[in-house]
Amino acid sequence: MTRTVIRSPASLLECDWTFTSSHPSLQIRRLRLQRRWTARRPAPPFAVLRPPAPRDRWNLLFLFVPTGRLDRDQEAILARVRALAGGLLVICATSSPADLPNFDLADAVAWKGLPGFDFSAYGLGLRLIATHSPGATAYVQNDSVFGPFGDMDGHVARARWDLTGFMASATVENHVSSFAFVLKDVSPARVAALSAVLSPDWCYNDFSSVVVAQETWLARVASAEMSVGSFFYMPVRPASPSWKQRIGVRLRPETARDHPIDVSGDPTLGSPLDLMDRGFPFLKRSLLGKFRGMTDADALRARLSRSGWPDPAL
Repeated sequence: MTRTVIRSPASLLECDWTFTSSHPSLQIRRLRLQRRWTARRPAPPFAVLRPPAPRDRWNLLFLFVPTGRLDRDQEAILARVRALAGGLLVICATSSPADLPNFDLADAVAWKGLPGFDFSAYGLGLRLIATHSPGATAYVQNDSVFGPFGDMDGHVARARWDLTGFMASATVENHVSSFAFVLKDVSPARVAALSAVLSPDWCYNDFSSVVVAQETWLARVASAEMSVGSFFYMPVRPASPSWKQRIGVRLRPETARDHPIDVSGDPTLGSPLDLMDRGFPFLKRSLLGKFRGMTDADALRARLSRSGWPDPAL
């Protein structure tokens, strides 16, 4: 079945965007307060197998591995991040520490339980860096994207802000996407400044709470204490459907087959190959998964192959 997809052209993208605060709706503000009191859960258990050591830079990679075995894409992501300058800190979520894959080539490793999404891993990893390597620059990535592609060390070196995202959007409010970002001067004070959204002490364990009360709020919380910006920014604020419908479609796209999918605020889904042509160093894995059919799968695979990526795991 062909789906109707509402897109925004990549020509609308702004480059090297400095964060400016926008105003979320009253509904979003109420929802954030509600989720804070009703949806927060205890932090997942964790164990630090090898703590970070003092370095100028750390690359923090979160891998979600409920089976205890990395898939081909996760192995490729791990190899790409391992090749970057600096130390590699892997935070891996499995059912138990006994299920943790072998990360002998990582410089630091921590295990966490399955709940909490990527934000619980980021909170743990950044606290470890702040404690054991204060002042380091952290490149942070999860396993929801193929990549990085191209010169990621160059991107990190060119990051102009204390918190630099790779993609930002006006959806919900102006915010930086959380699949990858750069955070400079990772210190206890800086981690504390982000604790309203990034903390190893609590978590949200449902997708909509993570989006509403963490991802879309991170940039504004950070901007109170540091400079924030992004390499790319999509200024379009989608008018329809509502944010709640959008989150529902992303969580369960099969339930919305008869409705348009609005990705006008997210060019990583709406214009992925155009983005890569402009130097964007990632491709969303969901384009060959739950969003398969939104973009020509053969073209995506061809681009991955030209970039040296192994045949993707579905």
